[in-house]
Amino acid sequence: MHIGFKTGPLTWAEGKRIVLEEGAAFCEVWFRIDKANEYTQMLTWLTAQSVSVGLHHWGLVDGKYKTNIASKNRTIRQKTIQQIKDTIDIGARMEC
Repeated sequence: MHIGFKTGPLTWAEGKRIVLEEGAAFCEVWFRIDKANEYTQMLTWLTAQSVSVGLHHWGLVDGKYKTNIASKNRTIRQKTIQQIKDTIDIGARMEC
């Protein structure tokens, strides 16, 4: 088992502290794909600290609907699947 921590924009100060003071080497980022650009600084910093990162997808469809691959609404379902694919692609580029 690899012990790590979970962080996101609301808990980022605590995430940095855990890396700097506790030496954490593994992190799962609660990653809101529809605001991906807001994570650049956080992800760059974690990479520079040699922290292994995993991305936990979440997001909103059209800025108001929670993502849901089981939705009866075809548009929500398709956009959710695309968001998940986009999260995987970003993770692959970062070598998560």
